[in-house]
Amino acid sequence: VKLWSPGFFSGSSNVLATMTRIAAEEIKKIDQSTLVICPAMDGAEQGLKRLDQFLSTGAGAYCDVIGFHYYLRTLSTTELRSLIKATKLLMAKHGLQGRPLWDTETGILIAEAGHNLVPKEKTGPLSKMFD
Repeated sequence: VKLWSPGFFSGSSNVLATMTRIAAEEIKKIDQSTLVICPAMDGAEQGLKRLDQFLSTGAGAYCDVIGFHYYLRTLSTTELRSLIKATKLLMAKHGLQGRPLWDTETGILIAEAGHNLVPKEKTGPLSKMFD
């Protein structure tokens, strides 16, 4: 069974690796100094598994930066540090320990007058509102 989510990549790690290679080659033809960020995975354990599968294809060779979307279930710095450490271990496993790691997306709800935002979940990153 192939999982599919509208608006999100639903192909294999090999297809994503091929797309990354092609994009990196074309980008570098235009400007060698442009940094190419790996497609960023998200979600704690599952995101780390997806990143491991992606890097197992050798596609990290086409990435100047490793990106990850750190959505925190507990909104704690302890959780963030743990995920960063696990990501860096994966990078080292694939010989990419010298590459920068960027948090390329995260999510919290910030209350703004007139926007009527409400918590979207009972627990997790979208369960709390911040001023």
